[in-house]
Amino acid sequence: MKRYIIIFLLLSISSFGFAQNAFSSSDQADSVLAKLSLRLNSLKNIKYDNTRELNYSSENYHNISRWTCYYDFQSTDTIIGFKYQVADSTTKQFFNGTEKFDLDIKLKRISINDNPNKNTFGSLSPLYNSIITLKNILPLFIIDKTAKKYIRDTS
Repeated sequence: MKRYIIIFLLLSISSFGFAQNAFSSSDQADSVLAKLSLRLNSLKNIKYDNTRELNYSSENYHNISRWTCYYDFQSTDTIIGFKYQVADSTTKQFFNGTEKFDLDIKLKRISINDNPNKNTFGSLSPLYNSIITLKNILPLFIIDKTAKKYIRDTS
């Protein structure tokens, strides 16, 4: 997933026309990041495929998870600020702004949480290192003057 976020960032940066021939100042990087943040926050919805690979060879653990993710940012009166649908080969998860639904495809079982709170969404794996993470972290990263930021042309 990190590779896809990096690719997304690079494509977005190049589409803004801010790539430089050499390393740029932090102010220029902040400008590019601010434009990217503005663009992400202007999205009404987004759908993409998300892949996460965990490989802990020392513990003999390797796992690949794949989800199709759809996020709807049009309704800001939800608990978490967006609605979503996330599906993989065994489950489907939905949040309509007020209720959370979990479908287990194999067991043909549905779980409904009609009173979720913010903590309910803390363990939703597809949210980790996702577009949601990027939308939330970019403004904080931009205002952090201690963070090293630069842009450069990779060609």
